[in-house]
Amino acid sequence: MIDLESAELEWIFGVPFMRHTWAGCEPLNEALREAILKQQARASSRAHSNIGGWQSEPDIEHWIGRPSHDLVRRLIAMLNHATRKLYAHAGRDEGGDVKWQIGGWANVNRAGHYNQLHIHPNSTWSAVYYVDAGDPPPDGNEYAGAITLHSPNLAMVNTFFTRVLPDRKFILPETGLMLLFPSFLQHSVEPYLGERPRISLAFNARKQPYP
Repeated sequence: MIDLESAELEWIFGVPFMRHTWAGCEPLNEALREAILKQQARASSRAHSNIGGWQSEPDIEHWIGRPSHDLVRRLIAMLNHATRKLYAHAGRDEGGDVKWQIGGWANVNRAGHYNQLHIHPNSTWSAVYYVDAGDPPPDGNEYAGAITLHSPNLAMVNTFFTRVLPDRKFILPETGLMLLFPSFLQHSVEPYLGERPRISLAFNARKQPYP
């Protein structure tokens, strides 16, 4: 008899990802929502990965003010927490908190709007915060409006246990949810089908010194 009790199945080349729903963020979200909708009314949209919808310039600190600073403080705490865990997983002790160069922009999506597959180059972590998740997906469209994270290993998803190892992860927005993932990770947003506008903030955080 062949004994394989000591054989271990390991996971390698993993992609770090963190999600956290901030409690007690209603006053912050209301202030962010008001500022973002006002800015949308007076400024045209950028066109990057977004198909429809409105995307601000990456200058939210200039027109949101204090609420954006409050949110960035939470983001920095999450960046440092995730980075410490990443170093610990690798068996490294890098000391204190990392210094970050951060840029952020606002997004407003209405029915039919979505984002094409893309990455955020020249950054370390990327993040999304949902100020107002809008309406839940309608019946029969369980992933409508979901952010979709795609496996970076296309060779794997085409050849290796395709029904066992998923090639993408769907995450439905919820108000107060913050997501953190590596900026190299390809992602997209499924068409949103709600009536209430869905409002989010996106961030890029570049480790200093980089990389």
